[in-house]
Amino acid sequence: MPSRPFCNVYASDFDHDLVNALVVSGFPRVVPSDGLQGPEGIAVDRTGDVLVSDTGNARVISVSPDGAQTELPFSGLDRPAGVTAGASGDVYVADSGNHRVVSLPSGGNQVTWPFQDLVDPRAVVEVQDGHQTPTLWVSDAGNGTVEKRTPSSQTRVAAGLRDPQGLTGPAT
Repeated sequence: MPSRPFCNVYASDFDHDLVNALVVSGFPRVVPSDGLQGPEGIAVDRTGDVLVSDTGNARVISVSPDGAQTELPFSGLDRPAGVTAGASGDVYVADSGNHRVVSLPSGGNQVTWPFQDLVDPRAVVEVQDGHQTPTLWVSDAGNGTVEKRTPSSQTRVAAGLRDPQGLTGPAT
């Protein structure tokens, strides 16, 4: 698939180990990717690359519009679930097996975000709300909560949810 100019929605097919590009007109196309095992989270970064959390292989890949696949240099992932791309190019992952959220700053080293008491983080989203450092939101299926982390604090913004999985916010 050389380009995706009219594609704006992607769907992971966990059981078939595929990611589908759903186009405005025509039929869905498979995003070219090798060796996926249980793709779960999907995001599109500011350059048009599709980011995929490959849960079964404990990795995150990036697929460029021309189909080139790259494994992002995260280390120690265990069942990565949600993935999102930040406004500055950072990539965030809900690392469910390790009960944490990690990020890969553009051109930098992996960072573990100081969320406390996560049990099964499933999705993460960055929201720019006036802080120099982004605010992260994470859904925690194990606790049935949604947590928000600013540069200086963590806040539980929703509790009593049953298995929260997806999370999204305004485009950045």
